Order: sequence, then structure tokens, then C-alpha cells
Amino acid sequence: MPAWLTLGAPVSTLIYNLVPVIGVLFWGWEAFPLIFLYWIENVFIGVRTFAALASRGLFTSERAALFYAAFFTVHYGIFCSVHGFFVVYSFGETAGMASSEPDLLAVALREIGANINFAAAVGAAALWQTVMLALMFARGDIRDRAGLDIMFAPYPRIVVLHVTIIASGFFLLAVGAPQAGVVLLALFKTGADVWLASRQPQRDARWDA
Repeated sequence: MPAWLTLGAPVSTLIYNLVPVIGVLFWGWEAFPLIFLYWIENVFIGVRTFAALASRGLFTSERAALFYAAFFTVHYGIFCSVHGFFVVYSFGETAGMASSEPDLLAVALREIGANINFAAAVGAAALWQTVMLALMFARGDIRDRAGLDIMFAPYPRIVVLHVTIIASGFFLLAVGAPQAGVVLLALFKTGADVWLASRQPQRDARWDA
């Protein structure tokens, strides 16, 4: 594998993850915008995974990947929706409400419209997942990796980050969400993402063996 592909993912992951850190340090972000941004990023990861599965189903001989894409959309969609409701109820303005489920798209659009810096961060998240999809094509993942591997790849990261973000969010609420605590949450997530990105070449080597 070319060196730029080996090093490019962790380095670009680090650069991308600096955006939320900047948001906390210089744009006055508190716990909810940061946690909600990470939830939006999870949605974009789902879109990227769907696109990868659909591409494999359309452009390779594994037509079953199209079924995996449909199944993933339903399963991952339910998973992210439940987590999104939990985040909004627990950390957003609707915290403690017992009324109907919040409109997650409306919440996202409201946050984007209210804060240009948050909107820029969401744009960066979308761009980053587009880059990650391009890297999957460049590394040959779409061609060489089985559809089931592609479908299950996001889950370990998503599960760990969901649990970590929820636990950290409650901690931040308990201590009043000081800036230092929010920065630590952003840095922890950055470290986890960079570590996972740096392990990608090792996983590729096992698949190629």
C-alpha cells in the first residue's frame, strides 16, 4: 500500500478532529453542540457505509451487497435514531420532556442555522466522510472487501463512541460542563479516531494475507 495511504488516514483524521476542539476553545461550544455534532458524524458514517455497500453491489459480482445496504440502512438507522433521541432529551433544550419524540432533522437544522461555526463543523464532517469513501475506493476496499466486512466495520467504533459520549455527557452535566471537561471529551474522541485510523493498514494486511 502506498505510504501516503498508510499515513494519510490518521493524519487527516487528526486534522479533522481539531475542528470540535477549536469550537470548544474559541467558539464557546458547550456539551450539547459537541455531543450532537458527534451524533451527526455517526449519521454521515452510516451514509458513507451505505454508499460503499451499494457501490460494491453495483460494480462487483457480489449482488448480495445491495441487500446488505438495505439491511444496514434499517438496522443502523434505528440504532442512530434511538441514540439521537437520547442525546437531545438528555443534553439538549428538550431535556426532561416527556412529550413526543423530537424531530432530529429539525434540531440539526436549528443548530446549524443558529451557529455558523457549528454549520462549518457539520460541513467538515460531511466532507471528511466523503474523503473516507474516496480512500475506500483508492485502497481497493470496495473491490476486495466482502460486503459483510464493509457492513460491520463501523459498529465497533460507533458502539465505543456512543457509550463514551453518553457517559462523558452525563459527567459534564454533573460538574456543570466546564470548558476543560468538554475539551477532554473532544480530545478523547480525537485519540480514539486516530488510533482506529492508524490500525486500518494492519486490518488490510490481514485481509490481503
